[in-house]
Amino acid sequence: MDEFNNKLRTIHGTISQQENSIILSSLATVREMLTDRGVEPISTLVPPSEMWAAMEKCAPVVQAGTGHVILVFFYTEDRIGIKSFKRMFAEYAHADSYIAVSLEGPTPFTRKDSSAGEHVEFFTYKQLVVNITKHECVPKHERLSETEKTAILGALRVSANASEVPRLFVTDPIALYYNWNIGDLIRITRTVGVSEP
Repeated sequence: MDEFNNKLRTIHGTISQQENSIILSSLATVREMLTDRGVEPISTLVPPSEMWAAMEKCAPVVQAGTGHVILVFFYTEDRIGIKSFKRMFAEYAHADSYIAVSLEGPTPFTRKDSSAGEHVEFFTYKQLVVNITKHECVPKHERLSETEKTAILGALRVSANASEVPRLFVTDPIALYYNWNIGDLIRITRTVGVSEP
C-alpha cells in the first residue's frame, strides 16, 4: 500500500500531494463526468473514510443510472490485470457498463479481453485528478443531435464520411470524458482573445 501511495503522490510531480486528496479529486471528477454525460442518479457507495478499504477489496465506489447501470471501480493495482477484470464481471454482473480507474490503465490482455463484449472504460488517476472540461484553455465541446448534424452537413454539402469534416480522435481526452462514439458530430466553440464563457 505504501508503494501505491508513493506512486499516487507523484501524479502531479510533487511528494507533498496527499494521496487522499488525489483519490477524492478523482472521485469528484468521475461524478462530474457522469453528470455531464446526462447519467442520473449518481450515488457514492462508500464514504470517504472507507474509500481505501473499498479500493483494496476491488468494490465499486460509485453507481450511476437506473435503466443503464454504470459501476465505477478505483483500483490500487498499477495496471488492471485479467483476474481483477474477470472478478469485476463475475461479482457485479448486474451492471451494464463499468469504469475502471487505476494508476496505469489495463494490461494489454485485459484491454483485449474487454473489447470482446463488455462495455468498460479505463481511466488513470492522472486523467481524472483534474476535470479537463473546466480548464480555461479547453473550449466548449457539445455533441450535436441528429437533426443538427443533418442540417449542418447539408448546409456544407458534405457527407459525414467526407474528408472535409475535421476529425476528433477517439483517444482525445474530451472524447473519452464524454464517451462519444465514432460518427458523432461535435461543435467546438472557441473564443479568441477573451476568456471562455
